[in-house]
Amino acid sequence: MQYNITYREKDGGWQYIVSYKDSNGKWKQKSKQGFEKSRIGKQQAKEEALKTIDKLNKDISLNVPSEFEGISFNEFGKSYLKHNKLYNAYKTIQSTQTVLNRFSDLDDMELSKITTLDIQKVVDTLTGEDLNPNTIKYYLKKLTIIFNAAKNQYSIIDAIPTKNIRVNKSKEINKKALTEDEVSNLLNVYKDSKYFLLVFIAAKTGMRIGEVLGLKWNDINSVDNIINVERQWKKDENGKFDFGTLKSNNSYRSIPISKSICKELLAHKNVIQLNNRIFEFENKDNVIAALDKSLKRNGFNITIHELRHTYATKLIANGMDYKTAASILGHSVQLTIKTYSHVNNDMLNKAKELIENIF
Repeated sequence: MQYNITYREKDGGWQYIVSYKDSNGKWKQKSKQGFEKSRIGKQQAKEEALKTIDKLNKDISLNVPSEFEGISFNEFGKSYLKHNKLYNAYKTIQSTQTVLNRFSDLDDMELSKITTLDIQKVVDTLTGEDLNPNTIKYYLKKLTIIFNAAKNQYSIIDAIPTKNIRVNKSKEINKKALTEDEVSNLLNVYKDSKYFLLVFIAAKTGMRIGEVLGLKWNDINSVDNIINVERQWKKDENGKFDFGTLKSNNSYRSIPISKSICKELLAHKNVIQLNNRIFEFENKDNVIAALDKSLKRNGFNITIHELRHTYATKLIANGMDYKTAASILGHSVQLTIKTYSHVNNDMLNKAKELIENIF
């Protein structure tokens, strides 16, 4: 890189000016002032000027686009979000914005100068706020994706500063699964509720709530006794709830149901909406919040999502292999094993019976 350095007295101190040619062959300048007007001050200015040269050489070797030279964490975050809004779901953009907000202490720092120590300081602050370690790890995972884009997509940095960050040991999440008797009691409690059919489908199919709310009547195949999961009810890019794509490719699936379940579903096919939706509920978040409160109020110490865990546990407890269970749940096999390998009372009772017969 072609460059020259000049020093001059300014405002009662020393200033250095680095003139250099960028990757496009254009002459540019970087300067810094405020060094003490003394021999020591001038030496400090020289040392800082050489650091600037090293940084510029590194940037040019990385071929950093001129528009990203010296870009701050905040500026890159805004640019990153603006670009990804074109390709990612609303929920993904929301969660990324949350992470950027949580790491706002980095906002004014030059992106390429952010170190592992800088990240660790923010993590230490979040830990001091008693934030769940699982949440902090999730934030770091999202942050790593952002820095990966800066490194691999835009060539702004040459190292990922989110590596080797110390986080407290993850708190164990105890997912609850109801027994068969508890599920029967649950459905009996909700038999006259406007939420009955939603709770029934969640308990008998293990579908995610967004998937349940996205169902249309033509997704119910009463000939083959199958529910086809082809969409979900979620927020669009404008923050409005509407039909949307599913969570992953695995989520597109067909779920076998019993004849009795199919019959129960069709018994509720009274008024068909213009868009053929089974449910009229508009705001998914409000439905989940209302159901979770209602479940607690009725003595069920679970969330509506844990009916999915209940369903999965029942499949596995009754001998279904993990690969088939994963297909029905819309999961990968690895995630199914990791998430649903817990044991409930029904499984323990069956184990007791088995041991009694063996020994």
